[in-house]
Amino acid sequence: MAGHGLGALAADEKAAALDEVNLTRQRVGLSPVTTNALLNQAAQAHADYLQANVNDISHDETPGLPGFTGATPGARLIAAGYSYSTMNEVISGGDTSGQKAVQGLVQAIYHRFGILAPAVAEVGIGQGAALGKLPNVVIDFGATFGNAVTMPQGWLGTYPVDGQTGVVRDFFSNTESPDPVANQDRVGYPVSIHAGANDTLLVTSFTLKPVGGAPVQVQLLNYPADAHVPPSAAAIVPLSVLDYGTTYQADFSGTRNGQSVNLSWTFTTAAYATIQIDLPYQRVGTSQVARVQVSGGNGGSHLTGHSWTQGSTDPAPQVTEVSPGVFEVRVAAPSDVTLNFADTDGQTRAAKVSFADSITEATVLVAGWNLLGNPLQTAIQLQQRFGSVDAPVAGVTDNVVSVWKWLPGNAQWAFYAPSMTASALASYALGKGYVVLDRIEPGEGYWINAKGQFSFPARSGVPSSTVPQTLPTGWSLLGVGGEAVTPAAFDKALSVGRLSGQSMCYPGECWQVSGGMAATPSIKTMWTWDAKGQWRFFAPSLALDGGTALQDYATGKGYVAYDLAENLYLHTGEGFWVNR
Repeated sequence: MAGHGLGALAADEKAAALDEVNLTRQRVGLSPVTTNALLNQAAQAHADYLQANVNDISHDETPGLPGFTGATPGARLIAAGYSYSTMNEVISGGDTSGQKAVQGLVQAIYHRFGILAPAVAEVGIGQGAALGKLPNVVIDFGATFGNAVTMPQGWLGTYPVDGQTGVVRDFFSNTESPDPVANQDRVGYPVSIHAGANDTLLVTSFTLKPVGGAPVQVQLLNYPADAHVPPSAAAIVPLSVLDYGTTYQADFSGTRNGQSVNLSWTFTTAAYATIQIDLPYQRVGTSQVARVQVSGGNGGSHLTGHSWTQGSTDPAPQVTEVSPGVFEVRVAAPSDVTLNFADTDGQTRAAKVSFADSITEATVLVAGWNLLGNPLQTAIQLQQRFGSVDAPVAGVTDNVVSVWKWLPGNAQWAFYAPSMTASALASYALGKGYVVLDRIEPGEGYWINAKGQFSFPARSGVPSSTVPQTLPTGWSLLGVGGEAVTPAAFDKALSVGRLSGQSMCYPGECWQVSGGMAATPSIKTMWTWDAKGQWRFFAPSLALDGGTALQDYATGKGYVAYDLAENLYLHTGEGFWVNR
């Protein structure tokens, strides 16, 4: 069975594969298999041969090629010194997880017959893990003339087993060789019945239906019509994908060794699973390695591709799957990289990594009220930045009256005064209906009431993003991060999900302009506070009216309007109010 996994199997994946084999066998009532050194030798030799010569999946070997140990699986076991009374070999290609490799083999119905062979007692597992090669797992089952397993008379096993939950809904028939459903790829999860190794099962009827529903269309795989099915087993493959979270009833009618058999059992398919991404958005330094982890999804999740914003000479980002579902992203220059993921049912999710060069925050405050933002990806810890009664910061603590942050979710102010003790802060805040402020997150805005002009000690680091990933309705107090923007560019970015347009530059300064306003505004108004104690105002609805509508409104209220030519902009480190 071939697949499309990336990377190489870790050394301990052999043990994981063995555990999954025995878990499946014991579910149906079969004896677990034990590891045999000679079978391990044969399996590993064939795994190495495949990667050295074929880089694909095959049970055959060609004499004279490097690593040849036997043309057929049986010949390779004999060459390893294992004298068998029964044996079979199954191979998975492309999976980097031993557990998933076995689960895929159980999903592939012809290979399931090998894993659930009743008479085998021992197993050997090989792994092809060479870098740059298709990973493989080779599993050789066997029993000698002295240890073949005989099942109790009358034993019957089914898979899925009666009452099993979380059953996979589908199977890609084309991934198995031979192909059990030659004219169709994606089908439903196969259902099978198994008897003792010396028994012969003949099928009269084998059906599947949702409990209380009508039978689904299936393809029957049975002996002797299908040479790939052992006489002791039979299976049906639904010709459509099974439904989510649905209990199905299988009904078998036939004979075993001429004796009538009638058996019914039920199982329940897995519920719908959303794709989970640990960090849908992250902002990191250009020289750093970003890590994105994806899980969930229906039939698992896989990377479908990635895209990025870049300069004309920037190389493409490097995206590497370092372990199943874990991706590392590297760039050589500032860039926004989007990783796209999907599952087998067409569900899609994306993760965005924004790489930016470090900046330095140098803030000069004036006496009175200052509206600032946290432009770095590092949170501002209030006691460290502004000091406290017990641990003052020279040149800062004595110059700060108070610090304020708006909490939009609670419609409440958070407050900090470095001159107050912790108990006094708590008491004052409680009495006024405030919250004690302890930190300012990246991209958040805040007010400082300063006693006089002074400068903060400079901070350097990865800049925060000016455009938030989410913005609630109502009032929000934000901070300008690494991207200086005009109000129109900010409003448009909320509509399209990213900054667009182009940069406008004067010597030493660049800022993002809108390149044409959004047809439907995302915000009602935007406000900034300047060092002269004036409000600067922008309303996209008035700007869209054109002419002097924005200027006239602002002048009538005593504000200063942002110009429609977008020569005025929000500077990195400033704070601003947005009403959405």
